[in-house]
Amino acid sequence: MVCPHTAKRWPWDVPRVSHQRAIRHNVIFARVIDALKQKLQAEVERLNHEISFVLPKEIEKARAHGDLRENSEYKAALERQQFAQARVHHLRLRLSKAVGRAGAGHSP
Repeated sequence: MVCPHTAKRWPWDVPRVSHQRAIRHNVIFARVIDALKQKLQAEVERLNHEISFVLPKEIEKARAHGDLRENSEYKAALERQQFAQARVHHLRLRLSKAVGRAGAGHSP
């Protein structure tokens, strides 16, 4: 039925989402969340490797150059380390939210 004033459908005439469609939506949503979790976890692992192995070597190499106050390589390595640690923290927060959403289920 159409409203005579607005030529739009009445809200109570809108068809409801079928149960099969809701199940399909939940399956797709779960796949998207799983793909997101895998992507975020891969980036966390890459950054943890960089923080644990790559950056300490760069910092040691920069320290060997001498005066740390005027050493741009040292400052750049420390900034990169701080950035990587902050990014890991942010990614872990996103992962925990993604796990919470996937565990709670999603209904349209």
